Amino acid sequence: MKRTLRKAAGFLLILVMVFAVCACGTKTDESADEKQTAFIESCENFIVSFAGLSQEELQTVATQGDFYGQAVQMWQESQEELGAFISVNESQYSVNGGVITIVSDVKFENKNADVTITLLEETGEPTSFNVEIEKTMGEKMEQAGMNTVLGIGIVFFILIFLTFIISLFRFIGEKEKKPEETVQPVSDGQTEPMEAQIEQADDKELIAVIAAAIAAYEGASADDFVVRSVKKVRKSSWKRA
Repeated sequence: MKRTLRKAAGFLLILVMVFAVCACGTKTDESADEKQTAFIESCENFIVSFAGLSQEELQTVATQGDFYGQAVQMWQESQEELGAFISVNESQYSVNGGVITIVSDVKFENKNADVTITLLEETGEPTSFNVEIEKTMGEKMEQAGMNTVLGIGIVFFILIFLTFIISLFRFIGEKEKKPEETVQPVSDGQTEPMEAQIEQADDKELIAVIAAAIAAYEGASADDFVVRSVKKVRKSSWKRA
């Protein structure tokens, strides 16, 4: 236990000295390239030293502050998938708003990972630690396939939902239609009186015409005689006459 604490304390002391040297470098007149190189080397040395710690030593380091606790947590969560540490390949340096970001491509036994460390440019104090595992081509293809299936499923669901909504429009249209006026058919019983009235009207006109003709022929008034009835005469009778 004492040996573990001694080793962890030594690691922290080296780490503090490394970042302190970087911080001092930012206040001197050294060139930007030299400052960049110093920060990159410090972060790479930190990763190499960090990978050499045992689980007990990592637990001791995790109690030294938020940055160290986050670094230990991210490292332990990725160890099962990554495997044993092999080497640091290369690192990328960038500065934005007084914050330095260094992304190191680290090679492990099973996969590679991008280890990102951020530091304050003015003091060199580390603020965050992150491990992002690089996916293999097979994993990328699998993720792309899942995204495609999910997208197609969402499209079909929306189409089915829209079809259901459109099918309800016919019920709305039936409520808005006004009832059509229906024409009641006239029964046979109602047509017979009307036909009788028409025949009576025709007979009266015919009687009036005959009465006027007789009155003109006799030289008398139409009021002097009354036509009682009118009967049709066969054509053959006229011929005999």
